[in-house]
Amino acid sequence: CHANVRLAGFRFDLPRIVADLKSGTVSASYPEQPSFLAFRQSGRELTVATLNDFGSDFLALCDGSSTLEEVARRLQASHAAGLPEKEFVAACRDAALQLTGLDLLARAAGLQPDEGR
Repeated sequence: CHANVRLAGFRFDLPRIVADLKSGTVSASYPEQPSFLAFRQSGRELTVATLNDFGSDFLALCDGSSTLEEVARRLQASHAAGLPEKEFVAACRDAALQLTGLDLLARAAGLQPDEGR
């Protein structure tokens, strides 16, 4: 992930709570529901993206030295839900492209949308 990106996990659905506050709705309590956010600082601008648990785990493992296949192997047991390895690697490739499009992940050399399919 980019050096200017930070990941954070929360016990509560922070995007929902913020949306409620912006609309003037204040609930007395919120149920625990994990949420995952990626913060990207660019100059004076802060961009926040909501991620699912897979996206957060995937991005956390993208350290610039691991290959897509290595990241997929590390996530297979917890996120593949019975998918064959080849299909899961393709899903990871799609995730990498989406995260790159959000400017949360640097584009890997040679990573193309249809590569490996």
